[in-house]
Amino acid sequence: MLLYIESEPPETWGPQQNAIVNDQLDAAQSVGTSAAHRRHVADVAREIIEGREESDDDSE
Repeated sequence: MLLYIESEPPETWGPQQNAIVNDQLDAAQSVGTSAAHRRHVADVAREIIEGREESDDDSE
């Protein structure tokens, strides 16, 4: 996948990536997850983002 992204312009792979993400979001929403599960997913996502930000700070 990385080679494809590096070899193709964003105009090519960007819409393809967006379609995949949108389809995944639609599928997840149709499952009808509980509020507790959605909070858990949001918490995990926040931890990942914070970890990346800390990693970026360490590399400076």
